[in-house]
Amino acid sequence: MTALDRRAFMAATAASIAAPTALGAKECPTAGMDWITMSLQARNLAYNNVEHVGPENARKKTEGWAAASKTLREQRPKHLDLAYGNGERNKWDLYPANDPKAPCFVHIHGGYWQRGSKEIFACLSEGPLARGWSAALCGYTLAPEATLTQITNELKSAFDWLNTKAGEHGIHGPVSSRAPNRLRAEALATLPSASMPLR
Repeated sequence: MTALDRRAFMAATAASIAAPTALGAKECPTAGMDWITMSLQARNLAYNNVEHVGPENARKKTEGWAAASKTLREQRPKHLDLAYGNGERNKWDLYPANDPKAPCFVHIHGGYWQRGSKEIFACLSEGPLARGWSAALCGYTLAPEATLTQITNELKSAFDWLNTKAGEHGIHGPVSSRAPNRLRAEALATLPSASMPLR
């Protein structure tokens, strides 16, 4: 198992955030898209995927994800809703691979910190599971009930729990995380350097 190297992780996260600029993407692709001077309404619209794909398409996609996720959860109910904290949403869903030493894909759902759940996005585990990986999905308190600082602290607690308890649920391999970049960077940057094995 490879120990978490915080500097390497932060460099990779920074690179993933900066990659579009490095590849020649314009920071402000159209007039009025200067993030510093944009109105709150314009910034909110820029993050509103429903507005960009259309409400009907977004509804169908979400319903499809929810149905596929419900099926997966029904097929693999043994390690669901494992509490890592006291909050109602402070729970993990773990899907161990047949090989306990297989890598583990961790998904922390997005949703602009205000919506979504591990239950809706469970279907994202299907790909890693089909390739022999374990998968882990984490829930957290949503805004505005929680601040971004509280969400980050919950995720740190979640990773501490995963580091300590995943083996009890058949997951011993290295961890690969997929999360909104800001949440992932803030939560993992606070972990002790020898804590979570990470890829």
